[in-house]
Amino acid sequence: MSRIFKILLILIGLPYFGLGQSLNCMYDDHVVQASQEKDYVKAKAYSDSTLSECPELFDNAYVWYVRGFVMWNIYKVVDKKASSSPAREEALEALNRALLLDSVNHDYESESKELINNIATTYWNDVVGSMDTISFEKAIKFYQKYKKTKTIAVPDYDLSQNNIVYYRALGEVYRSKYHNNKKSYAEYIDLSIETYKKVLDLDSMDYSANYNIGVIYHNLGVDLIYNEIDYVEDIELLMLFQEKTVGFFTNALPYLKKAYLMQPQNQQVVQGMAAVYLSLHEEEKHLVFMKRLRDLQESNKELNPQNNSYPLWDSSVKYSTGDVVEYSGSFYKAITVSTGIAPNSSKSDWVRIEE
Repeated sequence: MSRIFKILLILIGLPYFGLGQSLNCMYDDHVVQASQEKDYVKAKAYSDSTLSECPELFDNAYVWYVRGFVMWNIYKVVDKKASSSPAREEALEALNRALLLDSVNHDYESESKELINNIATTYWNDVVGSMDTISFEKAIKFYQKYKKTKTIAVPDYDLSQNNIVYYRALGEVYRSKYHNNKKSYAEYIDLSIETYKKVLDLDSMDYSANYNIGVIYHNLGVDLIYNEIDYVEDIELLMLFQEKTVGFFTNALPYLKKAYLMQPQNQQVVQGMAAVYLSLHEEEKHLVFMKRLRDLQESNKELNPQNNSYPLWDSSVKYSTGDVVEYSGSFYKAITVSTGIAPNSSKSDWVRIEE
């Protein structure tokens, strides 16, 4: 192999064989040449021919690495990163095979893992793009693929922060699904609570999960009062419903307490504390938090005397990159797509701005 040809291989991101590693199959050379010309469809055709016409190369790690490189570019360039593109799965399969065949010499391990890591990133992007009440089942499948692919690329990678972000978003999607039709989608509110609790299993001091679980439990009690109890005539059933509402309010309290301990200046959680104490008929504590809320509102007016056009952050809204909101007296700009992630709880999703 000439020195110039070796340089060309390096330029297009493909490793080359050293002495004693030459390939005796013209199709494989054509794969590299077509890839250099960025004709990935032709490169795939030659790769197919290599595997079918050159059986002696079927267990060659380089051949599978090259195929993975080609299929990655089919997905990226030809299919324009379509989430449904089969080329991505074929690229991953080829690169995994290359790693297996290269497990002794490790000639192409770093290159293969770099491409696999790129594939993992696309799965994460598809999780974000499909995390809504219509496509969330796709998001769940993409996240499983992301985790599997990421750990192949980076075996010691810590997925805990990704899990937290994923479960926060999925918990909010389940809650939004429930609110779309509370009777038809009643099971989704339980799924929402269960998913937020997975966040707390990873980080018991996560503000968003504690606050959202507290709000969900409280609102379930309120809904039961307004939608069921007023229409119940049977005394025993009425007592059962009343006990259930108290159970919801009682369940809400520890989560809101923890959220308040983390963010005592946050008007939303202060209001939540006032509401749950009112629902539990603890009038004195309710009044304490109502006074606290009024003090915070007055303080906010003093700090921000002029009105602004930015909306208050809403835990049920899906925010896109660049959106600006007001939260607890400050202003934040979204730097990712997120739902239910409080602006002052995640520097990877929001950045504080001066107004």
